[in-house]
Amino acid sequence: VTENTYNIVQCTGVATLSLVLRLEEKNVLQFGGPTDTAAIQACFDLGGYIGVPDDTYTVDRLFPKSNSLFDFGPNVVFNLNAGQPNLLRMTNVSNIIINANNAFFNAPNGYTSTSSTVYFEGADNVELNNAHVRYSGPLKDCIYIGKGTNESKQIRIIGGSAKYADRNNISPVSVDGLLIEGMEISETTGTQLGIGIDIEANAYTDNNR
Repeated sequence: VTENTYNIVQCTGVATLSLVLRLEEKNVLQFGGPTDTAAIQACFDLGGYIGVPDDTYTVDRLFPKSNSLFDFGPNVVFNLNAGQPNLLRMTNVSNIIINANNAFFNAPNGYTSTSSTVYFEGADNVELNNAHVRYSGPLKDCIYIGKGTNESKQIRIIGGSAKYADRNNISPVSVDGLLIEGMEISETTGTQLGIGIDIEANAYTDNNR
């Protein structure tokens, strides 16, 4: 990794994120408390390097932005407020690394969220490392990977776990280039379909490769 005078880090020889803007190292608690969704989202909106210190966060849906590198503390817990659709939603964004470092991302136990807990929608070149995703909305998934403006591309999910979804733990619906490696996937609780990984399509035009 080399840094030039413009404070841009080039990740040479790394297949994950080729360009990370490190304009200023910051962490979400500099913007507000662990239950202040708007403040945390304001930090997310800046992109670049974003630290997430150890704490228990209880929030509404959050949207990671393009060209971001997230570094979570090892004792982070994110809990989604009841009635919210997703905990992390990546819609039409690119070049993101989320180093969760064994953080937990929990939808409410009892399926009082309304959608999939981690949602990729037209995301491109995104890596999720060592995240533990728990629960989902009714008949939804821990992790959903589908189409936004275009299909999702080059999604990598490394380590961590996905458990207790009310439908499937992971549903790749429209993605070109998906790697799932070293992840524990178990204990779905749903009746439709109740599968660990369900490679499916919403329409005949959806691709999964």
